This record gives sequence, structure tokens and C-alpha cells, in this order.
Amino acid sequence: MFNNITANNEWERKVFKVSVAQFPAADSLDTDNLSQSNYSVTVPLARLLPTMQAIRNKGGKVVSVEPVVT
Repeated sequence: MFNNITANNEWERKVFKVSVAQFPAADSLDTDNLSQSNYSVTVPLARLLPTMQAIRNKGGKVVSVEPVVT
């Protein structure tokens, strides 16, 4: 039988790498054609969605989200 408590604890310990493309915060620029300076941040599952929202609110764009294998 599957143990939900163990599974939940394992997911809570997961860490994710969020790759971000930083764009200038200017409405008139065509950001799709600009050179991008990409960077990444590593966050636990509990902070994944708030971090992605903060990146978006600051004018960044999330390029990918990958689990970090430990």
C-alpha cells in the first residue's frame, strides 16, 4: 500500500531549478528579438509558485522549471 505521508514529505523536500530570461521592463520593446541574459534560481517546492509569480511581476520570463536530482 502506498504511504501518502511519506510521498508528501518526499515532495516537500524536492528542489527545483527555475531558468529565467530577464527582459527590460519597457512596453515598446519587442522582447522576443532582444538578446537575453539568462539566469537560474533554485527553490524548494513550497516556494516554487510564489517565486515564479515574483519573477513575472518584475518583468522576467520563466524559461523552464526542472527538478534538481539529489
